[in-house]
Amino acid sequence: MSRHALRALSTTLVTLAVLPLTAQAVEPTQVEITTPRVSLPDSATLRAMTGDFALSDGRSLRVLRPGLHLMVAIGRGWARTVEPVGERQFATADGRLVLAFDPGLDTLRVIERSRVAVATRSSDTTLR
Repeated sequence: MSRHALRALSTTLVTLAVLPLTAQAVEPTQVEITTPRVSLPDSATLRAMTGDFALSDGRSLRVLRPGLHLMVAIGRGWARTVEPVGERQFATADGRLVLAFDPGLDTLRVIERSRVAVATRSSDTTLR
């Protein structure tokens, strides 16, 4: 085979090998991730969510409402802001703490670093 024929053959083989890759590159896949926007409950509901709760593991939990946000303090720990993530559900920005209030707002599930506890409203709760 001549040098010219070998060069033409190698060019053709490279073109055939690269063609499928080029076709894939021309048609990029687009992915759009959206999350529904969750709004804060009304002021009366937020007020009803505040108070002191007793956790099933023996610790205490306090739900505070400074302004338009809810904050949660477990035991003597720092209060952390929680944002709404669903109907009567709140979570910290890092997702390590999730609160899910029951419809009556007197009990809630607390998920903290994959541990689940149930909290019931303390009898000496003062609403803020």
